[in-house]
Amino acid sequence: MRDDDSETLALPGVGLHMEARWFPVLVATWFGTASVRAVEHYVTWLERMGARAEVEGTRLVILGDITRLEQRPGPDVRAAMAAAIDGLVTRHPKRFLGGSTIVGQPIMRAVLLMVLALTRRSLDMRPVKDLGEGIARSFTLLDAADIPRPQGLDVATYRSPERPR
Repeated sequence: MRDDDSETLALPGVGLHMEARWFPVLVATWFGTASVRAVEHYVTWLERMGARAEVEGTRLVILGDITRLEQRPGPDVRAAMAAAIDGLVTRHPKRFLGGSTIVGQPIMRAVLLMVLALTRRSLDMRPVKDLGEGIARSFTLLDAADIPRPQGLDVATYRSPERPR
């Protein structure tokens, strides 16, 4: 893993841990209250991972965890995330296979579906109930694209990050 593949962001009210240890599976864990600034930082990281995937000739899967968000993202954050998805798919066509977002509350599932409905471009993101479902879906997407599964990404050994301070 390269030194710049993982990042931690701590802003007032929001934390974000972005992990590429299991590249081409990208794991993002959100904390607190999502903000437009955090989304922008997340997109910058995803852009860098998309560029890396292009160089390495592979495709990416996103595994998000929003179970520790304390409130649903507002309309500005939802719009920023939808625009980010559109931009990623436009700038890195066919690099992002899709992925899953772990949601803890039904309202957060609805928020994710709203964001996806706002996008103009397709990214096969789906809500899942837990880490096991998210990893299984990641492996299904990789298998379908004939991309090797990353070593070490396993529900039994995964340790969720602490909230960045």
